[in-house]
Amino acid sequence: NDEVLKQFNTNSTKMSKLVRDGAILITTQTMKKTEYKLGEKIIVHPILTNIGNKSMNIFYMWHPFFFVVNDQNGYAVWANGPSVPMMEYSSNLNQTIEPNISFTGGIHDVADPRHPVILNNPGNYTISSVADFYDDQGNPRHLVWSEPIKFTVLPEKYSVADMNMLPPLQQ
Repeated sequence: NDEVLKQFNTNSTKMSKLVRDGAILITTQTMKKTEYKLGEKIIVHPILTNIGNKSMNIFYMWHPFFFVVNDQNGYAVWANGPSVPMMEYSSNLNQTIEPNISFTGGIHDVADPRHPVILNNPGNYTISSVADFYDDQGNPRHLVWSEPIKFTVLPEKYSVADMNMLPPLQQ
């Protein structure tokens, strides 16, 4: 995973929008809160929106988004993508994104619930959502980045009791 993180520490250009034949795709994200405890699952909702005036088809594998977390010094400390590069023109899902329509990929939580964003060091961080797809012209893979959101991991430990979701035990 260190090799994956290193690629995000370089000064590579991060594409903030994809413009293609009248379609303009941007990635945005929302979080319900900006303070988390140590070990708490950080929930991010990524959105890919076409702000252009023409439709565009996108092709992707399992989920069209991944996340990158940077510490306060700008170093990537957590990422769940990009997935192993898929074979060119090999995808199992596609979506037509109409003008002024948003697309969430059908999953309303972190992209891969088996590997949620969980940080075990207190501090200030940013998280970015990245749309990861091919377009219908067979161009190389596109990574369209959101603006980062700042959040804080507090030094206190998270516990399941914090969830307040468990019913009382029955006798």
